[in-house]
Amino acid sequence: MRIIYLYILLTLACSVIGADKPDEFLGLQFPLLETDRADWINQSDTVFGSMFPVARDVRLYVSAEGQVDSVSYNTTIKPDFVRGLKNSLKALQFAPGKVKGKKTAVTIPIRITFSAEGVNRRADLTLPYDATTGARDRRLIDMALTENGFVLPGLEYFPSYYLSVPKDSGRTEYDYAVFKVNVDSDGKVTDFVEQATSNPKLSDLFSISARYARYRTASYKGERFPSEFYLITRFFDEQNYPTLAWPPDSTSPVEVPIDRYRLQSALYLDSLLSPAYPKNLSGVFGFPGMNIGQDSIPAEINILADGAIEWVIYGKHLTSEAKQNLNKILKQVQLIPAMDSTGRAVPFRGNLLISRSGSNKLRITADWLGPEEE
Repeated sequence: MRIIYLYILLTLACSVIGADKPDEFLGLQFPLLETDRADWINQSDTVFGSMFPVARDVRLYVSAEGQVDSVSYNTTIKPDFVRGLKNSLKALQFAPGKVKGKKTAVTIPIRITFSAEGVNRRADLTLPYDATTGARDRRLIDMALTENGFVLPGLEYFPSYYLSVPKDSGRTEYDYAVFKVNVDSDGKVTDFVEQATSNPKLSDLFSISARYARYRTASYKGERFPSEFYLITRFFDEQNYPTLAWPPDSTSPVEVPIDRYRLQSALYLDSLLSPAYPKNLSGVFGFPGMNIGQDSIPAEINILADGAIEWVIYGKHLTSEAKQNLNKILKQVQLIPAMDSTGRAVPFRGNLLISRSGSNKLRITADWLGPEEE
């Protein structure tokens, strides 16, 4: 089965909202944290330790003055982890958020990661945009925009029937093509330019098909405006991983099984062009006598530039025998390496989920690829 992995990386650049800034996306300027990151936890609060990292999503409702009015989170999943830090979260101080230059109340999704180093317990914050390091979290940025009334620009329809890859295309395992696309406020393409490709034949083929696609421009509370974005196409050969079509955007995927490519929307291009991709996780793995119990086992893995798994950390206490068995099973996993924007294979760290799939059968899924794999 041949799969095309399609990243749609989008960066707005229109006169309506002005030039892009590191802390601004589609006209929403994120509230920037003013509280000292190294000293944000109140002494009266409790940090729960964990042998393995525990991440929890939290929503902060920040006023137009930059104060946290309220905090919300899932109270059914380890609620004490977040509850122990509620006073500290409410005491966080931000520079006010803005929409088109006007101060406004903003919902900010953040992630808190709990861990322990020896006797020291830690609780680290991940923000959509971190002004200190310049780091951006794509998932949190998408969530922040949609929860604050924005609709992300993206692909609404792609005509797969136009995309017939010829046998003489000279395909390799990891081809790609990058396009710069501009659409007007009605979603009509005003410019479509190739930026880079590893295979001109595939690039030409896709650019022809993409012109028959239907796009959606960005909007804010119903007001649409022109958008500019990068269309990054990933071509995979001899790939057997089940995929999904992803209209209309990365925060609300529609599960439409297809056998040729994968679509995903994002707001900007960063250094990582594609994450590592598993070749053979579409099925189950058998191991005689293997018993992991009823609960799924999360596992963090480090993938080398050649696609080999260097190490694994299991997020659940296991016997030495169970670890040995799982290590043997993970040696069967084949991965295409991650690729950066220069076309080089690079190391990648991701998370797997190992679960039961019948007697003496395990299913291993990669939870960095989207809803089908989570």
